[in-house]
Amino acid sequence: MAKKTTSSEKRPAARTKKAAAPKSGKRTARATAEAESVPVIASLTDEKALGEIHQVAEKLAAEGMTVKQVLPMSGVITGSCLRDNIADLNRKVPQVVVEPEIQARMA
Repeated sequence: MAKKTTSSEKRPAARTKKAAAPKSGKRTARATAEAESVPVIASLTDEKALGEIHQVAEKLAAEGMTVKQVLPMSGVITGSCLRDNIADLNRKVPQVVVEPEIQARMA
């Protein structure tokens, strides 16, 4: 005959993992600025590289830049990247100078 179990003999409920407490969310202004994606312009430094501008754009993309436009007539590549990656792009792809895009508005 099967023995009835009482409430004190029942198995305890399975424990579930609690969600991790959110971090304080406090970031310094500098850490936030370095981690944000900014629009950039990459200008070719050598006229000989004009014929290779699409290969240069591929190198920039491989190094972390999101390429938006390739303008072969002017030797310019536009896109965006993390602010703290700009120096790395300049060092790793010497055919261009990568700078943050400056936006001007007329009043």
